[in-house]
Formats: sequence, C-alpha cells, structure tokens
Amino acid sequence: ALSDGDLSQTFDTRGKIAGCLKNLQANLRHLTWQTQQIARGDFSLRVDFMGDFSAAFNSMVTSLDKMHSELRASEEFNKAVIDHSPIGISVRNRTGQLLFVNEAWKKIWAIPEPDVLDDRSRERPALAFDQRDDYLQPYQAAVRQVYESGGHLHLPVLHPTHARPGAAQWISQHFYGIQNGQGQVDRVVVLTE
Repeated sequence: ALSDGDLSQTFDTRGKIAGCLKNLQANLRHLTWQTQQIARGDFSLRVDFMGDFSAAFNSMVTSLDKMHSELRASEEFNKAVIDHSPIGISVRNRTGQLLFVNEAWKKIWAIPEPDVLDDRSRERPALAFDQRDDYLQPYQAAVRQVYESGGHLHLPVLHPTHARPGAAQWISQHFYGIQNGQGQVDRVVVLTE
C-alpha cells in the first residue's frame, strides 16, 4: 500500500525495518499536509527532515512564493492603470457579453452602474449587433472578424447614433481579439476614447 502512495494504512509489525517504514510514512503524511497547505497559498512552510529532497522542495516553494508575489504586484499595477485610465476600457467575451468596464468607459457612454450590471448579467448565446451598435454599421463585418478570429481593428472616427444624454458624440475605438491556448477568441478588449 505504501509503495502505491496509500499513506492511510498502519503497520502492525515491529522491528527495525518496520520502524523505518513507519518513520517514512509519517514523513510522507506530513509532507502531503505541507504540500496541501502550499497549494492553498501558504508559502511559509519548509521541509527540513528529508535531506537533499528538502533543499529541492524548499527551493521550489521559495520560487513559487516569489512568482506569486510578483504576479500579485503585477495584477495590482494593471488594475490601477486600468481603473485610472482616461481611455474607456471594456472587455467582452466572444459572443459580445460585457465582462468588465472601467470608470472612463461608463463616463464616455454615460451609462449608470445599474445599467452596466444589467448588461453584464445578460447572457448572449451568439454575437449579434443591435440598435446600440448602429454606429458600427459600415464596420460590422470587420468587428465580427475580430470577435471570431482575433486580431486588431482601429476605427479612428465614429459617431454613436443612439448616444445617451451626456455621452460622447464622437469616439475612436480599438478592438483587440485575445485568443486562448487553442487559438480561439476568448475575450475582446475594446478601447474607447
């Protein structure tokens, strides 16, 4: 059982070999617990009872801790840049469902938070343009291409035809199709200014 990774069995035998196996089993149980804690994000744990393995394991945990800290710092930086950008940023999935917007986007389009939340909760089974997208009419095929195949599209001068009161009358947009590991569009980032 121990050789198959089953650490739940108990040894009823006595002797020097049985004692060594019990010690190994106890160490592996403790190592299993430590590994589970590290998987939960506790990078403070270190192994000090298994010789060369301990050094390699501790080096791995130190590297994971450093990468986790760097990733967290990068996420905080990116969030600050996006949140405080004067450029409107929205992220949609491949069917056009709204996933994220920053404050500048809400201001450009004069859309109050409840309407943003409503739009985010509305699932779209397929990409479809509606009357709010009429300003994109001459470019809808190119926009659809970004949503379906990825790539980039810049539309330098646009006049939203159904703008809300207080919304920008003239805008410029960049569409960026972000592909997943299989080469399919996962998200589309739209920059509006």
